[in-house]
Amino acid sequence: MKNMTMVTAVIAALVFLAGISVAAGESTIQPRVLGHDEIVFWSPMPMSHPVPFPKEMHWEIDTTPALAYLIYPSISNITSEDIGFEVTLTDEVHSLSDIGKPKVPYITKQFEIPGDYKVESVSVSLSDPIEISNISIEPAQPPVVGSAVGDYLQNYTPPAHTIDNETYIAHEPYPGNEYKYRLGGNPIHGKRVVVHIFPIQYIPSENKIIAYRNASISVSVTPSPIQPSALAPRLLGAGDEYECVIITHPDFVDECERLADWKTKTGISTNVVYTTWINNNFAGFDGTDLQAKIKQFIYESYLDDTEYIILAGDVDRVPTRYAYVNDTNQNDGKYVPCDLYYVDVVFHNGTLSDWDPSSDGLYGAMGPDVDTDTPDMEPDVCIGRLPASTEDELNTLIDKIIKYEIDAYNSDWVKKATLIADDACFNNSEYLKDRTEQHFEDWGVPSANIQKLYGASCSVDNRLVAK
Repeated sequence: MKNMTMVTAVIAALVFLAGISVAAGESTIQPRVLGHDEIVFWSPMPMSHPVPFPKEMHWEIDTTPALAYLIYPSISNITSEDIGFEVTLTDEVHSLSDIGKPKVPYITKQFEIPGDYKVESVSVSLSDPIEISNISIEPAQPPVVGSAVGDYLQNYTPPAHTIDNETYIAHEPYPGNEYKYRLGGNPIHGKRVVVHIFPIQYIPSENKIIAYRNASISVSVTPSPIQPSALAPRLLGAGDEYECVIITHPDFVDECERLADWKTKTGISTNVVYTTWINNNFAGFDGTDLQAKIKQFIYESYLDDTEYIILAGDVDRVPTRYAYVNDTNQNDGKYVPCDLYYVDVVFHNGTLSDWDPSSDGLYGAMGPDVDTDTPDMEPDVCIGRLPASTEDELNTLIDKIIKYEIDAYNSDWVKKATLIADDACFNNSEYLKDRTEQHFEDWGVPSANIQKLYGASCSVDNRLVAK
């Protein structure tokens, strides 16, 4: 259980910390297509000045795989006969997971553009609608702790079945919006447009869906030359939004500013804050100690769209949270170091993920001798730690990160990944698996290049045997 709950955060953080970057140079555009219709306009190295590139790009997308997702009994009561034509599920299909609301499927597409172009607009137009009646789509449910975590959860009560009545009696289509998108990447490694398409519109009060079979995506871009000198980080910028925040000890601020400067020059805006400042300016998330104050700071950064947290310093410099896990089946003691605590801030429905709801001072408590805590146990921000206790150790780690990122640029292996998980899983481990795999696809790793080594109770269909 301990290993599985950490897998998404650890994998995401390691990939970010080993990000890819290199100094800008000149090249020509080479369009190519990756797996699953993932279209990429790729440059071996970002340009120091613009070269000819399409300013308007259009793609036609088959959205019928979303209908295939609905055939699963756990999703809806729809059948192949209801659909009336052949549909094939792809791994680009996911489902909405707001607790109590319909698990409506959507499709994710990713496109890349050169680093020195900026996206002006993104639009999606749905077409070829059909209506299917007498359809009910199941509501998403809270995570349930599975039996694999042990028999010691004597005080654990599974969450009750949840349904959002307001949504299910509504006459308006759900989710209503036909698409949304976000921008990612950076000028050095290339920028990304990730588009989520919602071709299934569900009207619960009428028990019917409107399914669009095709979508047209349009992306407009303009030249935007890279200017690294304009991206210098600032310490404790008030009211500023950063993609990445480095949290460190006051003794390490100078070293961390060097890392922040590097990350910012690669296009990932990065700021440095230190623990003394956090301790003096925050009351605490689910407690009053420094760890709870750090978590409150991360929660507020999450609300400002921060995606990455780096804890720069070992636990003697930046403390960890020790979770209370009285697991008699293992010999690792009752208190387990757990940086996941910092980035598990909200449930799917937006409520806060309190790791000590009983206020007994035991965080993430599990065992026969305590009231079991039930936090969300899923990271909302990527987190990683640089376990250094001295300035020299931290400088060594930063030097290795920068060298690794430069050497890794444009190598074939950076578009490959191996995901490993044990067999001690939650019942919602399939969701965690899908989310982790989607992170890698969002970062430009084709799904065909993701090797999966999963334990037996996680995902039998995707399990590979290591040789």
